[in-house]
Amino acid sequence: MRREGACDQKLYIKQPIILITDEWESMQGVDLMKFLLALVAILMMFVAPACAISVTASTAGSAGGATAHSTYSLGKDASLVSDMALGGGALSRQSVATGPGMIAEGVSSGSGSVIRRVAADSALSYAASDDASGGAVASGMQASLSGSIGMFSTVSSGVENEMSVAGGFVGEGGDMSVSLTSVAADQAMTTGQASALGTQCLNEELAQGIIGQDAAVSVHALYVADDNKIEEFGVVPQNAKGEPAQSLRLQSPHTS
Repeated sequence: MRREGACDQKLYIKQPIILITDEWESMQGVDLMKFLLALVAILMMFVAPACAISVTASTAGSAGGATAHSTYSLGKDASLVSDMALGGGALSRQSVATGPGMIAEGVSSGSGSVIRRVAADSALSYAASDDASGGAVASGMQASLSGSIGMFSTVSSGVENEMSVAGGFVGEGGDMSVSLTSVAADQAMTTGQASALGTQCLNEELAQGIIGQDAAVSVHALYVADDNKIEEFGVVPQNAKGEPAQSLRLQSPHTS
């Protein structure tokens, strides 16, 4: 099902045989999302975690409450520092991690919530911050992923809509960098930038172009991996008004 006024735009870039297609689609039309979310299960088959930690914390106050969830499943030689302050219904968290594995963090206050996940089989550098109080959430994330499999996803949910941004790559010598900012209260929004193999595949204009619509943008590319195989990477920002798109909704960081 194609949105009225939809357009396809093809951008050829200098790196060999890479083609990026930005495609406006209906909420039912993003097959790339299945590929991206499936990367988590595949990646965990190849990364044996040296440590796995799950944390849940909540606080309540006169203006409401806030809750934070997190799961860290990291490989050998990984590092993790996560500082959290909470009280009176307000919550603040700062997290920094390196190493192969998977990180899932979520925070909520009232009807606003932000859930994010990053994973890589070789190298992962991650920094994130969360602030939640009074029914609103503000979050930021910066991550660099490299190896043969890597992915990220952020889902921000509010009363009126749910917005997600997800991306990943498959192929030897792959890498991806992402910087996202999310807010969620009555309305939810995620903006930022992402690049793979030095090619920008998400920018502020692309993310903001779907705000207020039931729409998604699929950015998909093929590249020659280090083992000379044809591999792929992609990013999908998506916005759903009203009832969230079930294919994108991650109920908690503990969901696999």
